[in-house]
Amino acid sequence: MDDPDDELKERNRRIKAWLANQSGWVKSNVPPGVRTLVGVLLIIGGVLGFLPILGFWMIPLGVIFITLDASALAHVFARLMGIRPHNQNAQDDDHPEDGGT
Repeated sequence: MDDPDDELKERNRRIKAWLANQSGWVKSNVPPGVRTLVGVLLIIGGVLGFLPILGFWMIPLGVIFITLDASALAHVFARLMGIRPHNQNAQDDDHPEDGGT
């Protein structure tokens, strides 16, 4: 019988992979100004989440859209999600964090 923690970890891994794939598609197919506008509108709609159709789920989705345009916020969001930012320098791979040279 599978451990519930393993199932949860696998589900989280799949969700993170799906989010990375979808954010890459949005970043390559939607112009930057439109992404920011959609993000702001989603956050505003999320604040009104107590109304029918709108929901509080719109707030984090709006933040994701905005972070696609703001690289500093994208790094913070990627750390919170536990994923590695796409545009990290290749030099980071040459210097392991374990103190090696």
